[in-house]
Amino acid sequence: MQNSSCCVVRYTLLSLFLAALLGCSSSKPAPKTANSTTAASTSASPADQAATPKPTSVPQPAPQPSEPPPPPPPPPSEDEAPGPTRPTLRRHERNRATAAAPAPTAAAAHQPDEYALGEQLQAWKNSLKTGAIEYRVPTVMVEGQISTVTVVIHGFQDTKTTTMTDATGTGTLKVSSRMKAELLAPLKPGEFNIAAQSGDPIQFIPNDGFATWIWNVTPSEKALNQQLQIRISLVYNGSSGQIQQIVEEKTYSVNVNVQKLSTTLRQSFRQDPIAWFKYMLPGGAGWGALAAFVSFLGGLGWWSNKKRKKRASRRHEA
Repeated sequence: MQNSSCCVVRYTLLSLFLAALLGCSSSKPAPKTANSTTAASTSASPADQAATPKPTSVPQPAPQPSEPPPPPPPPPSEDEAPGPTRPTLRRHERNRATAAAPAPTAAAAHQPDEYALGEQLQAWKNSLKTGAIEYRVPTVMVEGQISTVTVVIHGFQDTKTTTMTDATGTGTLKVSSRMKAELLAPLKPGEFNIAAQSGDPIQFIPNDGFATWIWNVTPSEKALNQQLQIRISLVYNGSSGQIQQIVEEKTYSVNVNVQKLSTTLRQSFRQDPIAWFKYMLPGGAGWGALAAFVSFLGGLGWWSNKKRKKRASRRHEA
């Protein structure tokens, strides 16, 4: 009897313990591991295990990757295609480009080089040898009187020769077989009357000799600081021997003061009376100027006298 009552008491206490345990598990569900489940099932009696419902297993979600997988590599380009694909594509592209490009015309094929002549002239000028030049330009001229300007160019084997003792200037320059010399008045072209004594400004330059140019220059009026310019040019002959190009080599400028005739005569007499008399004697440069001046006065007097006689005859007839 006592054993049965003890069993009842134990059963009651065990039921209360299990009920309290189930209430706690329902309010705070916690996952049970395999070790805890095994321990509970081991400690419980067979009757309690039969009364206690077995927890159902909750399926766990599958783990998701933290980063997306990398994209697949791009397909190979046409230039990187293996085998015969690449040469074939390039050959097709060349064929298309050749077909699209216009064929060169005959005019374009025979078009001359823009700089061929300039390069040819430069090479020719660099191959020329060095000669010499002398020139004489009077720095003081007289109004209405002729003065002489002289230029001498020496070949490359005649550079030591001197032909002028009173040269205004000298120098060196490139020389060709034929050269051109000109005398200009760049500031006031009408200030001087320039006449060349030799007709052709282009002359032959001997290798061991020289050529001479002479001009007669007549100033038109009194002026100070006028300028005369000597321009020397090289003459380039073509394959046929004809003149093909004229290339300017150097220029030489000289300042000139033009005086009146009366001022020149007065200055000459004060500086050197003997030279002044020689200048005014027949054959001197001043004699011609004086004769021209006297002739002008005589002509003016004759014209005035004739006009006076005509007026007198008209009055007498009236």
